Amino acid sequence: ISAVVILNTSLNSIKDASVNKYEYNYTGFESGSTMMYFKEEGTMGLIALEFTAYKFDSKENAKIYYSNKINKVKEEGGYTELKNKLNSECFTYKIDRGMEASFGKNICIKENIVFQTDITTSYTFRRAETYLKYADFFESKIN
Repeated sequence: ISAVVILNTSLNSIKDASVNKYEYNYTGFESGSTMMYFKEEGTMGLIALEFTAYKFDSKENAKIYYSNKINKVKEEGGYTELKNKLNSECFTYKIDRGMEASFGKNICIKENIVFQTDITTSYTFRRAETYLKYADFFESKIN
């Protein structure tokens, strides 16, 4: 894990970001990476952004993984599907638990890469889905 300080005017006072590289046994999985950003809000509030990308050896294996992720979310239920403005094929949703927490997520596929944006807000009036706009920046970095 390597920590980096992120300076971004639209996300003032982001405290820390870390990057993790993963290895999994999914069929056709080649490599993956996750970057996380955290921002404190007041005394108890937290905003967490997590960007993850998994590269597969083929579009077919990426599609299988992507479909399995979406099917799992649909089976568990308790979410509201949202529209997104991304150019990739995506499933976007939110889960709102009031002040305690809200979650927003994009699960997307582009060629042989599955990428997702996870946003969590806790004990703040800011809702997770308002931060899903950062997914388009992340998508633009996927080659």
